[in-house]
Amino acid sequence: MSIAGKLGLALLISGLLAAALPAQPTVIVVLGAAGEAEYAPDLEQQRKAWTEVAAKAGAKWIAIGGGPAEGPLTDRDRLQQALAAEEKAGLADLWL
Repeated sequence: MSIAGKLGLALLISGLLAAALPAQPTVIVVLGAAGEAEYAPDLEQQRKAWTEVAAKAGAKWIAIGGGPAEGPLTDRDRLQQALAAEEKAGLADLWL
């Protein structure tokens, strides 16, 4: 089983367990530059896999980076905002 498959299965199981609880899990994926062109397809495949698994698990999905800049905020700023917006107490899972 591929790494994406294993990670996806783990997130799916976590999502199913969390479904019994009222808290919704959150998945935050921060995408960096691919570097060498040969790595770009693999990174895109990982992003798609996480997107699909998060949707199947009913998780809130936040993707940061991996494309053109969105406004004046840096990816670091957007990550800080996403983390600050998450609940600090409770039982919701946070996958980063």
